Amino acid sequence: MSRALRAFLFLIAMNKFSYFEGGIHQVIPTSNLSLDDAAERISAPLYKDRTERIRELYNVYTSDPSKENNRAVMDEKKRLDYCTFAGVFRKRDLSELVEPSGFACFDIEGENDDPDDMKHQILRVSNAIWKPRLIFTSPSAKGIKAIFEVVGDYARYYYNIRLFMWTALKVMTDPTTDMSRACFMCYDPDLWYQKG
Repeated sequence: MSRALRAFLFLIAMNKFSYFEGGIHQVIPTSNLSLDDAAERISAPLYKDRTERIRELYNVYTSDPSKENNRAVMDEKKRLDYCTFAGVFRKRDLSELVEPSGFACFDIEGENDDPDDMKHQILRVSNAIWKPRLIFTSPSAKGIKAIFEVVGDYARYYYNIRLFMWTALKVMTDPTTDMSRACFMCYDPDLWYQKG
């Protein structure tokens, strides 16, 4: 492949990531999305019914934390479409990475955290180095998904953003640096989005 063709393909893929319809068992991407596309889908009522169902099941689980109720929540979440915000993949597996997107997804959930408050806290302390681009309430409504820009080495940047969030907010995020990690899409008409 020529250098010019590789450069052209890189520009096409840049800031795109894989989108998977049909739930977590679907490992071949349906298409590639931009953050504009994802923000539009999340804020539109496309996922509203399923998100409301998950939140109803989660409320049942919190009042009766049985294995059956937890399984009901997990089974419903597994049906949601999802993205691999960190890049474009031929298949949802790190070895199948085609191109990094320049984004990292952070899963921030807590039992007593208000998602809207968490969004505002992250925006209050973010800066030119640690820039969130998209923040939305998680399917359970007990946390948020925060998509940050990544510059350079993904794992190092991911670790540094985690450290920043712990230092600035005392918020623990999921420690995984797996670029093929799935992030479920859900309904949040009040998401925060910064266009590129």
